[in-house]
Amino acid sequence: MKFALALFAVGSLSAQDLLRSGRDNWTRSAATKNDENIVVTNNPKIVKPFTGKFNELWRQRAKPRTTNR
Repeated sequence: MKFALALFAVGSLSAQDLLRSGRDNWTRSAATKNDENIVVTNNPKIVKPFTGKFNELWRQRAKPRTTNR
């Protein structure tokens, strides 16, 4: 599963925080030649669940990995 998002936080969760979510490439070509889609919002009811999921994924990936060698 691809979870494409960017969170722009201005401190603790506030109406100034932004969520950018969608399926697009961050290139000039994507902006000028491709059919891409994104959603940008500062609605806390939408931003907060994405922030929670991002933090959950970050914690999972930040755990030290152990190897059995």
